[in-house]
Amino acid sequence: TVDDGDIIEIYMKINPSYFPQSLYDIIGDLNDNVRHEMEHVLQDAGYRSPEEVRLDDEPVPTDKTYYMQPHEVPAEIKGFRRLVKLRNQPVEEVIKSWFVRNKPIHQLPDEDIEELTQFLTQKYKEYYGR
Repeated sequence: TVDDGDIIEIYMKINPSYFPQSLYDIIGDLNDNVRHEMEHVLQDAGYRSPEEVRLDDEPVPTDKTYYMQPHEVPAEIKGFRRLVKLRNQPVEEVIKSWFVRNKPIHQLPDEDIEELTQFLTQKYKEYYGR
């Protein structure tokens, strides 16, 4: 999360049953999260178009629409981009694996994960052309 002072705070819960095997995913996700939050800092500082800026009085959705908000999509896409390059995997695979790994947090059903994977893959291709 990013607070009003442009400080990024990241809290991690690591399942000791999967450590150190999960270290590769942890490092990738940490990089993804930092890039994601940096995009929100740039949005809030006025470096992005007005339609990509979060409004403080907007209600925060608690379902799949959270990930479809105009200010969230660019942050998600830019975070995933590094993982696509690093892992040399198709964007669809990177996005879906992120949602599956983080299912205990967002608690989205499989059909929502599929819909979001397709939606964000299309947005990624619109941004980056592939």
